[in-house]
Amino acid sequence: MGGIDISLTTGRIDLLFDHEERRSSGVDRCVIAIGDGGNELGMGNVRELVNRDVPKGRLIACLSPCDHLISAGVSNWGGYALAASLAILRRDAACLWSWQDDCWLMADLLAAGAVDGVSGMVTGDFVDGISSSVHQAMVDATQSIARNAIQRSS
Repeated sequence: MGGIDISLTTGRIDLLFDHEERRSSGVDRCVIAIGDGGNELGMGNVRELVNRDVPKGRLIACLSPCDHLISAGVSNWGGYALAASLAILRRDAACLWSWQDDCWLMADLLAAGAVDGVSGMVTGDFVDGISSSVHQAMVDATQSIARNAIQRSS
């Protein structure tokens, strides 16, 4: 996290996850969030840890809590693990995230103006400063683990 305020260029999607608003409106839905650095939605659950342990934590810490937080080295990896968990629970490999899914999503994000969160560059070769080959290996590993678990449970 560079500690740069990007709020003027990002949508206020945190409003969709406001706990008080959800409860007062009678809408009861479970909010699962995935974060890796402390500034992501849902990381409000661990704000005190972010403030204390993350460089510039007090500056970047998210306020928005969630019902269930998945903390990962890279948020994308937490997403892969969530998809794998769903696949295992449903015994359905169709729930797995694929490397092709990742490439399609990255192309769409880049076309919409997204940049790498660490380098600030417009590139599909890195996510959070980590090369795409590492991310592909994480997709492959989570798929392999989930497929083995599905086979054993069948």
